[in-house]
Amino acid sequence: MTHVLLPKYFIADLTSIIRHFWWKGNNPDIGKKPLCLSAWKKFRVPKGTGGLGFRDLYALNKALITGLAWRMLTNPNSLWA
Repeated sequence: MTHVLLPKYFIADLTSIIRHFWWKGNNPDIGKKPLCLSAWKKFRVPKGTGGLGFRDLYALNKALITGLAWRMLTNPNSLWA
C-alpha cells in the first residue's frame, strides 16, 4: 500500500471487508444482513473527537505514495532511490 497506487475498486473491497467484519464479526451466517447501529461516516471520525478513527484507505494510499515521491525527489542519491 505504501509503494503501489491501489485501484479504487480494490480499496472499496477492502473497506467492504472491514465494514462487514465490524458489524457482523466472524458470524458464519453470511446470508443475513447485519444490524448497522451507526453510520460508517461516524466511524471515520478521529478518536480525539469521539469517533473510532478508521481512515479513508484511498486518501491514505495517496498520501503514502506522495510521501514516497517527496523522499525520492529530496534525496535522489540515497540507496533506495
